[in-house]
Amino acid sequence: FDMASLGKGAAAIRSELDKRKIPIPAWWIYKRSGMLSQTFKDQPEDRRHKWTVEMVKRILSNPVYLGHSVHYRQTNISFKNKKKVHRPEEDWYTVENTHEPIISQELWDAAQAHIQSRKRPTKQGEVQIFAGLLRCADCGRSLRYGYKKAKDGTRTQEYYSCNTYKEYGKERCSIHSVKYKTLYEIVYTKLKRFASLAESDKEALIGLLTKESAGQREKDISQSKKELARAEKRQRSLDNTFAKLYEDRLSGKVTERNFSMLSERYQNEQAELDTKITELKAKIEQTVQTEKNVGLWVDLIGKYGDATELTAPMLNDLIDKIAVHEAVKDENGGRTQKIEIYYRFIGKVE
Repeated sequence: FDMASLGKGAAAIRSELDKRKIPIPAWWIYKRSGMLSQTFKDQPEDRRHKWTVEMVKRILSNPVYLGHSVHYRQTNISFKNKKKVHRPEEDWYTVENTHEPIISQELWDAAQAHIQSRKRPTKQGEVQIFAGLLRCADCGRSLRYGYKKAKDGTRTQEYYSCNTYKEYGKERCSIHSVKYKTLYEIVYTKLKRFASLAESDKEALIGLLTKESAGQREKDISQSKKELARAEKRQRSLDNTFAKLYEDRLSGKVTERNFSMLSERYQNEQAELDTKITELKAKIEQTVQTEKNVGLWVDLIGKYGDATELTAPMLNDLIDKIAVHEAVKDENGGRTQKIEIYYRFIGKVE
């Protein structure tokens, strides 16, 4: 944070940490708990301070160092598939002042100010209009811009690919590569269609979007209600368990030491459940409100009826995120790829 506040970027900080042989956070977990032994046991010593730019960025954006707890950064793909995927930052839930901070608010603010100032156009002076919107449909991380060069140095093909794949390879995720031109055409065509409908028949578009988003909305509400029911059931179970534990302590069946250990564990889980229940109730309410927000989104896209190209302000006004799936090849060698657009206020519609 000190280095970031002085204007150093993540790459420079990574180099400095590696130069000083500062261990990465995962190594401290291994040293203190024995976990992650497959990563560090019998590995070269320099593995313990093998920093990446992404590690540095995660630390610099994590409010836990300010004394705040951040929940629900990851989620399972589904109830049956327990694979973890990253959730968008706007879906995180932060509880402030839960523990002693190790940096000051002033240092945090100074570091964030420099980080924001470094978010600039490319060396060619171009602004990436999809910046911050593209997400890998499998691991949840952002997609990285890249391009191929011809012998004369000109760019022959621009594309985006999964950050996890670029940093860790196919063991963590697949490439999820999509051409810039392909993505641009898909998004432009869909937005232009909606903009034309908003201009010609606003009420018809509102009806169409309300109907199309209803199915996904019902699925989201149903899933959230199931999770809420499970969380509330577990919360009631913990209340009963804690009451029984207290009785056992009074009767001498449980020692003071064991009571303290178990009660701390149960209280921590209760706190997490309280947070989760609050979040789920808010999510259900927000999803219910979506229908009322369709009109707001239609008003927004109506402003871009005359647009002849996509711009960053336009995309950020209208789109929440774009999920890019891995391309699939058929038996004839054809390539198909699913691109899902989640619009602001209304979510995913076809």
